[in-house]
Amino acid sequence: MSILAMLVMGVLAGAIASMLMGGTGLGIIGDLLVGLVGSFIGGYFFGSHLSVTSSEFANVLITATVGAIIFLFVIGLFARPYSRRSRIA
Repeated sequence: MSILAMLVMGVLAGAIASMLMGGTGLGIIGDLLVGLVGSFIGGYFFGSHLSVTSSEFANVLITATVGAIIFLFVIGLFARPYSRRSRIA
């Protein structure tokens, strides 16, 4: 797979994963990073064992998206929730 195809796959997988996890997307750079990390995680856990369709593109996209969902879930476990403090004057 070419570098350009991997970047496109990373952006798609990151965008799909962030939307499935309840977000609105992380921007193109954030989606790219999440998708690339997710593709490594998905490749590590599933390798070539996840074969849902006969299309290689679809299988790689599904693997990368599942890996990105796992990555976002783990990040969500360690992230502190944003809370707005009210100022008392």
